Amino acid sequence: MKNIAGELVRFSDSTGKATLLYFWASWCDSCRTETQALTDLYHAFQKSGFELFCVSLDFDKRSWEETVDQDRLTRPIVSDLLGKNNANAIIYDVHTIPNNFPLDENGIIIARNTHGENLRHLIDGLLHK
Repeated sequence: MKNIAGELVRFSDSTGKATLLYFWASWCDSCRTETQALTDLYHAFQKSGFELFCVSLDFDKRSWEETVDQDRLTRPIVSDLLGKNNANAIIYDVHTIPNNFPLDENGIIIARNTHGENLRHLIDGLLHK
């Protein structure tokens, strides 16, 4: 999918690293709160090889862009602007947001929709096997 700059970004480029695939939208208040917590998590673990890959389920590009700018989000953030009909949301069977999938370095999903300290311990365990 494309990022805000219109560049094609592939999730497969994150393989080989513990990665959190995160689904959210700019209009979702709980998503925005979660996004900030995940950004903090990313900063805590990035040097150990953790990656955060965000898929927006927005329809409106302007709202998406404004939220990314306001919240100072810098991780790969992509969208096809099809909302719940987003190709990856369909593949991963995402019906509610925020939603996430922690994956190990082999791309294997090890949990679904884990948050807070549980997610932090899960990521820490992946990075320090």
